[in-house]
Formats: sequence, C-alpha cells, structure tokens
Amino acid sequence: MKVSKNKAWGIILVILVLVIIITLGSINYSQKSTEKLILFAKCLKENKIKFYGSLECSHCEDQKKMFKTAFKYLDYVECGSLASMNQICVDANITGTPTWIIRGQNKLMGVQTLNTLSEISGCKI
Repeated sequence: MKVSKNKAWGIILVILVLVIIITLGSINYSQKSTEKLILFAKCLKENKIKFYGSLECSHCEDQKKMFKTAFKYLDYVECGSLASMNQICVDANITGTPTWIIRGQNKLMGVQTLNTLSEISGCKI
C-alpha cells in the first residue's frame, strides 16, 4: 500500500498532537496530585499526627516517598539510629521506625497507607 507524502505528514502531525495532549494532561494530573498531597500533609500536621523516622530506615524512606515533595509539610521527627536515638524519640517511647503518633496518644508502627492515615486523621486524600 502506497501512502502519499501529504497523507504521511498528516498522520505524523496527528500523532504529534496526540503526544502533546497526553503529555500536557499527565503534567496537569501530576500537579493536582502533588497539590492534594501537600494539603493532606498539612492537614495531618494540623491534626497533630507526627511521623517519627530515621535516615537509615528503608521503610521510613518508603513512607516518605508516598508523600513525594509534600513530605516537607509533615510533622516529622528524625530519631537517628535505634542505638543512639535522640531524647525526643526516647521520651515519645519510640521503639522502632517508622512510627506515627496520633494526637499524642495512639501509636501506629510501620509503613502506613495514605488511606489509613486519612481514616485515623479525618484528613481527605
């Protein structure tokens, strides 16, 4: 089957336009997703949900990645290593990381889903 040059350029143009539309749509979706995570992280902080973690903890890194750039809006306490945990974490009775303390009372240990954090906090994700 022989395709004329004009028809071939038309097909290429249509494909290019579709790629541009899909790319712009995914950028817009990503921005909205990030904005929602920022609002969620701020809400957690406002509702006194505190995240205790450690730089050497791979599960803590997994938890941080769930929040992407919104992580910086969380109330996060760096505990250091379990062998030399800082006094703030000792006083909070942190025995492992990641740990979430809800309003100074309830404790959740381990990586938590965003949905679980939403349920316990009342913050929408």
